Amino acid sequence: MSEEPQTISSLLLPMREFYLILPQANIVEIIQQPAIVETKEMTAWFKGEFEWRSETVALVSFTGLCGWRTDNQQETRPKVAILHTLGDVLKLRFYAFEMWGIPRSVSLGANSLTIAKEVAHTSDCVANHVLFGGQRAMVPDLERIEHRIQEQLGGCSRIGA
Repeated sequence: MSEEPQTISSLLLPMREFYLILPQANIVEIIQQPAIVETKEMTAWFKGEFEWRSETVALVSFTGLCGWRTDNQQETRPKVAILHTLGDVLKLRFYAFEMWGIPRSVSLGANSLTIAKEVAHTSDCVANHVLFGGQRAMVPDLERIEHRIQEQLGGCSRIGA
């Protein structure tokens, strides 16, 4: 009996100038960006909160979180990818990334990704820069990102209340 090659169903999430790649199991839903509730914690990367399925969800700009300059012209309303939290760092069950465009479903096998040798942007919120079928993508460090969200909220938000 031969063993089937193992693959991971993943999504390429389009940011403005690159893709994030995440296992599909991390992503709960992709929706149009809903109305955002402004909070005193808002920054260039923490965009506010929104209600979704009776939950309060923090909205994060990945490029802003990394400290990268972005084009602020918004020709369309972004979509958001709602993610499960990984552990108990946050007092919430979900948070969301802004994204621009339609995500693409991909299957990752053992030899699907290669580590990119040359990278344009670096950040402690990026676990790896990779190539998938010639397409550049970043693997976000979700644990670090969740810690940054928690530091930003500092217990003052409606989240987890």
